[in-house]
Amino acid sequence: MNMAYVDIKAFVTSIAKVTQWLAMSKRMLLIIRHWGPPMNKIQVEHPPNESRQAELGFRSWDIWTKEVSEFPWHYDEQEICYFLEGEVVVTPQDGEPVGIRAGDLVTFPVGMSCTWKVLKPVRKHYWFPTRTSI
Repeated sequence: MNMAYVDIKAFVTSIAKVTQWLAMSKRMLLIIRHWGPPMNKIQVEHPPNESRQAELGFRSWDIWTKEVSEFPWHYDEQEICYFLEGEVVVTPQDGEPVGIRAGDLVTFPVGMSCTWKVLKPVRKHYWFPTRTSI
């Protein structure tokens, strides 16, 4: 067997492994960033800046819709969502109401119980960082 061939093959294999590791590391850093220190409030970014949009790639996330209504909700895990349409007021238990509308990027903390009041029908992208990577 030609030594040059073995070296090139080993080199290409090493590069592929490093590329996979870097991709995995990026996803893990995003998940760690989203977990971060314990969060106990709803975070709203309006509008999210372009680098944040690119980082999250939220346009590829699943979509959830809801008609005008009011209902209780509990977050067993952190949820990040981008509102395409609608308007809601989410009131955390023992907290202040938070208004959310189309164009908002919202992070709901794990463990939060709240009441959703949907004022205008909602259409939003959503993602659970603990379930899947970006």
